[in-house]
Amino acid sequence: MHSTIDITFGIPFLNGWKDLDQCLSSIFESMPASGISFEVCATNDGSTDDTADQVAHKYPEVRLFHNIQNKGISDSMNTIISHMRGRYLQRLDADTIISAKAIQQQYDYMELHPEVGIVGPRMFTHEGVFQPSYMTTRRRPITWFFDYALWIKKLLLSRSHIMGEKMSTPTSVAVVIGASILTRMLAIKQVQGFDPTFRVFMDDADWCYRVANNGWDITYLPSAEIIHRGGSAWGGQYIHTKPKALQNLHDFYAKHNHGKVGQIELDIAIITGSALSIFMALIATPFFMWIPRYRIILFRAFRSFGNVFIWYLKRGVT
Repeated sequence: MHSTIDITFGIPFLNGWKDLDQCLSSIFESMPASGISFEVCATNDGSTDDTADQVAHKYPEVRLFHNIQNKGISDSMNTIISHMRGRYLQRLDADTIISAKAIQQQYDYMELHPEVGIVGPRMFTHEGVFQPSYMTTRRRPITWFFDYALWIKKLLLSRSHIMGEKMSTPTSVAVVIGASILTRMLAIKQVQGFDPTFRVFMDDADWCYRVANNGWDITYLPSAEIIHRGGSAWGGQYIHTKPKALQNLHDFYAKHNHGKVGQIELDIAIITGSALSIFMALIATPFFMWIPRYRIILFRAFRSFGNVFIWYLKRGVT
């Protein structure tokens, strides 16, 4: 790692040319006028379509690396880290759209605050809907009940949306989400890269925890705003109900010193929350099954939370 420029944009991707094209376009159209020197590094994490060829053809400036097989976000980011030349690493998901103003604000904040190791921006969807992108405190395992109790979470999120939208000053937080994270080079060297155990899901929380454990502040900067398409459902299933996500949650709390009690808390939270989601879906089915939009939500709930119990049956409840 040789720090010869200001910012390295690091983007892992797996297929998805349309989103990635918009992301890269936003960088190359806005950043040159900013006065910040930058490079763009992207890791093709085993794409099965022509996205990597499209990148090479349309954006020859991108330093493009390849994984023959899908190895996950953390491994892809470590490849970028081993080649980056920036003093800061701006990790981006491929479905983000940035502005030079947002990057400039984050960069300036880091330059003025040497105690800060990570900065994350305020995020909105393409439709302009506020998207929570931080956690103010480190979560106890039991709080994951609200993520698996789907309808309860939706009710609680409306309050967090209001609070997050009103926040207007830089705030010290525990975690900023991985869709956009600006990290200082010295902090990167101290934590020695991303943990490849977390291929997807909880990789950002682990990153922030380890940076903070080395004495750095994590800051949420609401004046910096970017667009993140995001979405909690992948392939018709909520991401946190997928087998790898469930395993990552258990690995995360085992790694960060929550012990046997933490594992029990987590199991209780996931199982009871998932059971409640299935129960609520069963109650709603006779009333909403005939409405196409709600039918999709119901099918997704049955599939997602049913798979949680399948995962526990295969694993054996600890």
